Amino acid sequence: MNAIVTVTIGDVYAKLATVTHPLMMAYAKRVGAEFEVISKRVYPKANCVWEKFQISGLLKKYERIAFFDTDIVVGRATVNLFDLVPQDKFGAVDELGMNLKTEVYMAWMMDANKLYRTSVPWPGWYLNCGVMVFGQSHANVFDPPQNMNNEHLGEQNLINLRLSRAPDDVFLLHQKFNWVRWWTEEKRNACVLHYIHYKPRPFDDIVAMAKAMG
Repeated sequence: MNAIVTVTIGDVYAKLATVTHPLMMAYAKRVGAEFEVISKRVYPKANCVWEKFQISGLLKKYERIAFFDTDIVVGRATVNLFDLVPQDKFGAVDELGMNLKTEVYMAWMMDANKLYRTSVPWPGWYLNCGVMVFGQSHANVFDPPQNMNNEHLGEQNLINLRLSRAPDDVFLLHQKFNWVRWWTEEKRNACVLHYIHYKPRPFDDIVAMAKAMG
């Protein structure tokens, strides 16, 4: 059995969920998957973004998971990502060229290497973890670390660091499956919009996006 999984903790994301979760549930039904929401904290001393590491436990229950951040708008044109991503691969969108300069991402990974006392080479990509597709063979990517730091994108940097050890395991999804380039009009061709990257982003905007895409 496969599952669509998201994390919803806090009032802001609970409000977003009223718009985005129905689209995720509809998508789960279309692809024959269960829908799971991580809503209880098990790492209360860390930033809530680290709660996605509860996924390691869910992979004992599900064969494969497609993870969406709660601010993701899943359009009705989104194909079955379980079919698109090979079963033995970890699927995600490479953020290079979409937002910041490559040097910024490289610096984040250098900092992660220092923090976790590793020397993992730069793989030439930086994955945005708002949309991820993976199976039980990648459960170790979500093993909770001892150091859940509160640095900017700390959990995303760790996931990238771990996947960089075996870069051939990564399947790069087309950017339309996690569109974060808020300043372009190309988003009209996207299947999945990452709302948090859109500025300004009043709540009415995500309601409009959901109506247009869902």
